[in-house]
Amino acid sequence: MYKKLMLAVTCVALTACGADEATTNTSTTNLNDHENSVADEAPRSALKEYLSEGTVCDVLDQESLRNTFGIQTEIKARVSSFSNKYTCSFSWERADADERMNAMISGTVMTADGKMKKIPMRQRVTDSELSITLSQSDRSAENYLPRKKTEQELQTQIDAAKKAANDRLTDEQKAAAGDVANDMVEKLLKKNNENQIIEGVGQAAYWSRVGFGGLNVFTNGVEVYIAPMIADTQEEDIENAKLAFQLLQQ
Repeated sequence: MYKKLMLAVTCVALTACGADEATTNTSTTNLNDHENSVADEAPRSALKEYLSEGTVCDVLDQESLRNTFGIQTEIKARVSSFSNKYTCSFSWERADADERMNAMISGTVMTADGKMKKIPMRQRVTDSELSITLSQSDRSAENYLPRKKTEQELQTQIDAAKKAANDRLTDEQKAAAGDVANDMVEKLLKKNNENQIIEGVGQAAYWSRVGFGGLNVFTNGVEVYIAPMIADTQEEDIENAKLAFQLLQQ
């Protein structure tokens, strides 16, 4: 029940994020920052050829992926789709998988004894993963980048999302969640306001810090979302996501 409750709360928060971004125009400052990179961007429309479950995994050549990230183990590809979004998730066992597993077991024991802080998820996973999501878009480069909200605007959004979550949850769910639901809504929306504009990638791009982070790119009517779980930090994976974008069949 708790997992279902948290999923419902997360959906409310993410809906608030999406609804806001869909109607937000990029500020003049952001447009000026991107003017040169957009002008230099060559047309890239071939991505539309991969907007299906049968073709999305072909958008990235596995040999190029292997060479770029020094992969020495088998690469597995998993396809999924939702609405008009098509995702291919590539995964492979890390070369240091055994060492990580041993460190995770040891760390779990020490954490339980209060002798060690919890190991971050990125440092615990034994498989690396790179997910590519493609979707056709009616948006444009000029209105793709989300505008950073002021403190007052952010608080207004948080209050509205909390009310929406409160209206959706049953009395039993509210009792089970306590303050956790409201805390999660606030944390997600604050993270969503920490987007980092990425220069020189596609026609417009930004890194979202929601969850484990992901690179959002707009290029010629296609939105690309690249979610890497390769490095030990988000900062390193921002660079990995940029590399992955350059590998796409464009």
